[in-house]
Amino acid sequence: MDVGCDDLERTVWERICDASGAPLQQRWAYGETARQLGGSIGRFSVRDNGATVALAQVLIRRVIWRVALLTRGPVWVGDPPSETRQQACQSLRRALRDAGVRGLLMTPDAEEPFQLGPT
Repeated sequence: MDVGCDDLERTVWERICDASGAPLQQRWAYGETARQLGGSIGRFSVRDNGATVALAQVLIRRVIWRVALLTRGPVWVGDPPSETRQQACQSLRRALRDAGVRGLLMTPDAEEPFQLGPT
């Protein structure tokens, strides 16, 4: 899976969020508000064979090191199978680590638990 950061325009992001019934914490305006309050925002898209399967708006802060908060996400495009969801979350975690994030707090809007495992 490929993970892009800040590679979607606002209209595309919002269209996917509208179709998925995304919560406020994953909406563009929420990220802009957090940015104006001093937060750093990353908007990640996860693709499987070129097709977007998930979006994740992540708030990144420096405490002692860089930590990320993914609240009520990721937002799923359609209804991907559990295995695809697990792989997308692992890919997202790797992308954050590669971007210098040392900790990730993830509170998904999901009925099934995610087992991220080692990256």
